[in-house]
Amino acid sequence: MSSVLDDLKYTYRQGTTLMKLIYINLGLFIVVQIFFVFSALMQLEYLHDIPQNWLSVPSNIVSLLFKPWTLFTYMFFHTDFWHIFWNMLVLFFLGRVYESYLGQKRLLSTYILGGLFGAVCYIVAYNVFPLFSEAIEFSKALGASGAVYAIMVGMAVHNPNYKFHLFGILELKLKYIVLFLIIKDFISIPYENPGGHIIHLGGAFLGYLDIARYRRGKDISAWFYNWTRAIGNLFKPKSKMKVAYKRPKTDEDYNVEKKASQARIDMILDKINRSGYDSLSQDEKDDLFNASQR
Repeated sequence: MSSVLDDLKYTYRQGTTLMKLIYINLGLFIVVQIFFVFSALMQLEYLHDIPQNWLSVPSNIVSLLFKPWTLFTYMFFHTDFWHIFWNMLVLFFLGRVYESYLGQKRLLSTYILGGLFGAVCYIVAYNVFPLFSEAIEFSKALGASGAVYAIMVGMAVHNPNYKFHLFGILELKLKYIVLFLIIKDFISIPYENPGGHIIHLGGAFLGYLDIARYRRGKDISAWFYNWTRAIGNLFKPKSKMKVAYKRPKTDEDYNVEKKASQARIDMILDKINRSGYDSLSQDEKDDLFNASQR
């Protein structure tokens, strides 16, 4: 079991932003399912509502004031297998394309901002339109769909003619897939899952706005980058300042050190191929992790 956990931690550390987002979604889903199983075994079915009450975003503004974190947690939270399956499948395939064109940092900002804006649209709609007046007291939203729509539409704005080959036969351009899904969500609002469709449309609008402005040289995600950097700095240990004087490295010194470091990493990777990650010593794991951060 420790070997499996080590492998998971290693792949998480080495993974791209996309894979980390998928890991977080899947990890939370598994934890919640384990909670459901144990509560069922103990015949405490009323506990099933606890994850949804504390992780889903409510449409009721008063409830939201007491649980503001749900604006973030809802976009990583799923309770149904097919719900998370389709969300993660689309996120994986479109996210890889998005990362290759626009980078990991923008993928994260589009995911988070798309999810947030989708939730805001959902809350506003349920508090404004009479259609939802009876549902506002109990309605809650969950799932990564709004964030995924933001990535999907952002990619369509950046590269509308990107082609997907379905079943190796049918060739479709991304712009037509996105147009079909948006129209479908809009006309479905009065009939079923209106909150979900509204979140999809909110995420889609944010994805469009984000990349449309980015292509004009204006980055609406700049504040998000600054905010996440500031949060990260809060948790960095403060180092004691030291003043030291060293002889500057020559090109020869640098090349020798680089060659030695690469040889060390090559040796560690060979050992993984032969005996697996669990065979590494702690020093070797640390060296491999440090190399991945450079």
